[in-house]
Amino acid sequence: MRVETGLDKRLTGSIETASADGRIAARLSLSARDDAGWFRNAAPRGGRVGAERARVLRPVLTWTPSDALDVTVIYKRGTSDGDGPATQNRRRFAGFDFAIDEPGFSVVDWQHVIVEANRRAMPGGGQVTNVFGWRTVGHESRADIDSTAEPIFHLLAFTEQEQVSNELRYTGWFRGRWQTTLGVYVFAQDIRYREQRALLGTWGAPFGGDQEHWTAGAFWSNEFEFADGWILNVGGRYTVERKDVEVATASNAACVVTAGTGIADTRCRFDFRDGDSWRNFTPKIGLQRWLRPGVQFYGHYTRGFRSGGYNLRNTSPAAAPGPFDEEEQDAVEVGFKAEVADGRGRLNVSAFHTTVNGLQRQVTSADATAGAFQVTANTADATIRGLEAEIVLALSESVRLDAFLGLADGRYDRVRHDLDGDGSTVGDDRLALPRLAPLTYGLGVGYGRDLGRLGRLTARLDLAHRDDSEITDDNRGTLDGGELVAASLELAPSSAFSLTLYARNLFDTVFRRSDFDLTGLVDSTYSPLKEGRVVGLAITGRFDGVSTAPNPRP
Repeated sequence: MRVETGLDKRLTGSIETASADGRIAARLSLSARDDAGWFRNAAPRGGRVGAERARVLRPVLTWTPSDALDVTVIYKRGTSDGDGPATQNRRRFAGFDFAIDEPGFSVVDWQHVIVEANRRAMPGGGQVTNVFGWRTVGHESRADIDSTAEPIFHLLAFTEQEQVSNELRYTGWFRGRWQTTLGVYVFAQDIRYREQRALLGTWGAPFGGDQEHWTAGAFWSNEFEFADGWILNVGGRYTVERKDVEVATASNAACVVTAGTGIADTRCRFDFRDGDSWRNFTPKIGLQRWLRPGVQFYGHYTRGFRSGGYNLRNTSPAAAPGPFDEEEQDAVEVGFKAEVADGRGRLNVSAFHTTVNGLQRQVTSADATAGAFQVTANTADATIRGLEAEIVLALSESVRLDAFLGLADGRYDRVRHDLDGDGSTVGDDRLALPRLAPLTYGLGVGYGRDLGRLGRLTARLDLAHRDDSEITDDNRGTLDGGELVAASLELAPSSAFSLTLYARNLFDTVFRRSDFDLTGLVDSTYSPLKEGRVVGLAITGRFDGVSTAPNPRP
């Protein structure tokens, strides 16, 4: 159980049981959240914003008929009903102040089933694993996009998705120094998206699209220890996929709401129908050199891709919904990992170089008639490189220190799409890559001490820094940087009970989730806020096999 400023109340509990012979085990977990909302809306009759009520149910059943076979079934069902985002007009407000006439809402209903079976004692001392998954999600939301106390631009969206997947893989050892993993994977999903916009208080017709998508792949990964301390990693994956879509463009007013059912049920006259297929081979090769146990140098090359596809929220009559091509990435990383200080610490250092071909971006521009145009395109080719370092060190039996540092630099190599909206790509290569912070670092200190009959006291203080970065392709919006400080103090009288006082964002630093310039529609920005300082108290207890265990860490 935990209670936070907001007021935010959370309760998590679970109960476990097993048969006498241990062949059958079961666990039932429940969680509930009631958040009154952290933010206050300064608009007339504004009130609180950020309220949420959520419930999650998670039963797990494991059957072990023999030492060589086990089957686990997991079911999870969740619901959430809350407010829309706290959107700030950055040109008028600072800090956590804002005023909007539409608090909006967000309603999510989801469930999934996972069935995992493991068969051991296979050739090569290996194991065959099969993982089946099914998931369905429904999400309806409403938000104030113009971030003002006037009804200028509001948005209503609905997404419904159902997916099914299955992976079958084998892992085993051969000749003592060769470990191999090979398998196949299939995935299929149906997506239905609808959106409706209100401009100056008048709701337009819904629009959106439907998509059928399937993909299948085969993969093979190998580790060869070809000499003492030398390990070669070689693998690859072949993927084929297909997407078929029907899209109703916003400007064509092609959808109508079925009476009494809202945006979740619409009839559309689709003006775009298409389908396309993609095939990709993504290899990986790497080399590890172990100098001694706990100390290694490594280097590897991998190729990855982001799927091609279609834009289901097509808002621009001048742009087709697709298809846009895959985004391909070639990444090289070299590094060093070592246990230091006689095993009391760990040091990791790495450098990376990534080239991106066909960078996929949703380019958004404000518009007086549509509110905003969203176009998904392969905008550019780019190069990103950087350094990362991490250290964890026990300074004594009571004090532990951990720290990290990240340096990143990125640039456009070739621009394919107009990024700044001036009608040309000339000069767009001088823009900064979105969401790429040049500097990140963090420092954490933990202290633990036994207090005899009072139990154990643990204290922790963490600081994380991130530089400001651009968030939009035209560089007119900023993703806030700054220092995020968290602290916690835990008293555990026994292994079965603890009290934790904690705080997140201790210095009440302002961070925004996004920052979109609405010039061309209204003198405002769409800048939804993250919560500021949160202080909470968590109670964790275990009693005779019954467990209540929230995550008290800030």
